[in-house]
Amino acid sequence: MDQFYLQNAALYRKLVGALKPRAGPDPAQQTPTVGNPSMVVGARIRPLLDEDVAAGYPCAVFPRQRSSQQRHGSVVDIHDLYNHPRGRPILKSFNYEVDRLFDADASTEEIFDNLVTDLIPLAWDGGIGTLFAYGQTGSGKTFTVSRLEELVADALVSGHQNGERRLHITIIELAGNSAFDLLNSREPISIREDSSGTTHLSGANEHPVQYRKTS
Repeated sequence: MDQFYLQNAALYRKLVGALKPRAGPDPAQQTPTVGNPSMVVGARIRPLLDEDVAAGYPCAVFPRQRSSQQRHGSVVDIHDLYNHPRGRPILKSFNYEVDRLFDADASTEEIFDNLVTDLIPLAWDGGIGTLFAYGQTGSGKTFTVSRLEELVADALVSGHQNGERRLHITIIELAGNSAFDLLNSREPISIREDSSGTTHLSGANEHPVQYRKTS
């Protein structure tokens, strides 16, 4: 399949260049989830790797500038060249709207400032701040989340939050229907929900945190 894309890279670029992008979502009919402060969806465009550029692979993801009528969100266009079994390759295009869109030049610090910062005081005051990272293998999840973890740790121990708190950390891995404590030699744990709907990590250790380790 990789060879197919390389052999048809010129055709792909020609088709993308001639394509008139479909209109994004109608601003007058935006769903309530767009711009909902309780849940924000962001997308980061991973830059092409040096070896991909050297090999001649074309770009497939294109951020679109927000229109003046668009109150919330940003649109990203994704193009794929379909290897039609009975004819010439066909360009298939899709567009998606997200609350925050970060192009290939965006830093992880920029993502933290726009997506994660507001979760810090929420968690500090006893709430729950949750960050999910989705993407196929090699899309940059570990790269992004690893740096975000460092920035969250910096924010929590910086002394800039109001009052004092005791901090504890638990890190678990979910693998299918199993869960493991990564800070206790991957010992298996149980995830249970009580009658009030509260989730408990039975068997997971909580480790006190006093400072951010830099090494």
